[in-house]
Amino acid sequence: MKYSGSFAVSAPVERVVAFVRDLEKVAPCIPDVVSYTVNGDEARVKFRVELGDEVPIAELRRVTADSQLKVTPTEAGAKYSMKGRAAGSGVEVSLDLSVKPGDAGSTVQWVAEVSLGRLFGMMAKFVDIDAMVKRIAQDTIDGIVKCMGSQGPT
Repeated sequence: MKYSGSFAVSAPVERVVAFVRDLEKVAPCIPDVVSYTVNGDEARVKFRVELGDEVPIAELRRVTADSQLKVTPTEAGAKYSMKGRAAGSGVEVSLDLSVKPGDAGSTVQWVAEVSLGRLFGMMAKFVDIDAMVKRIAQDTIDGIVKCMGSQGPT
């Protein structure tokens, strides 16, 4: 599954690039994070995600995911790679953030690719997994945008 979009930030490109490459600053911006420990360019992150009432099994409506998150600087920004497990199923996410000059500062273009394990694949027979993952991806981007607005890229 692949998702993409862009957003504007009223800060110079250099500051936005520095912000998106800083895992210490970005980790607390990600919604549904219960706990995290940052060690350089890697973090151990625990998420608790609400999947919604459309999930037919009550125990799977809220899942906890333990994951490893790594940030790698790219020429124009950063790439985040997350590998983990949720509800006994593997989850892998790649998020590329590319920063370019924009009208009022910078524009960040993002691309997220998500790979889900077998359990989530089986759930797709009963629920719209694509819409669910798209919502979670957009919530993550919205969290980063909110942090950039409140903390401001420094």
